[in-house]
Amino acid sequence: MTNVLLECVNSFCSDNNNRTYSNAAKQIIEYIHENYNHDISNKQIGAFFNFHPNYVNSIIKKYTGMPLHAYVLFVKISNAVNLLDSTGSSIEQISAAVGFSSPARFSAQFKKIIGTSPASYRKNSK
Repeated sequence: MTNVLLECVNSFCSDNNNRTYSNAAKQIIEYIHENYNHDISNKQIGAFFNFHPNYVNSIIKKYTGMPLHAYVLFVKISNAVNLLDSTGSSIEQISAAVGFSSPARFSAQFKKIIGTSPASYRKNSK
């Protein structure tokens, strides 16, 4: 799923006339997909790429249609779904693997986005 998302973003970016902007978007999005299991902020990404934090937000919003925090959350939950589908890891292990500070926060965010708890999702997806 992560690779499909990257391909979609890459193809969208390649159609853009502003190559510098699209290259920055590709780099930032790849960075997010590689580091989603850590705390990621526009300030931290900006420092890594030597961009202003507001520029990071505008790039992500333009290329994903979501604010940075929402996109990072989307990537975390997408990876959690993959882990729920493909592993027998506990909810607590998956929560930690995708970068949530607590299983309760993970479950609340998962339910908000997917519409069901991680345990119910796993039970119903089999």
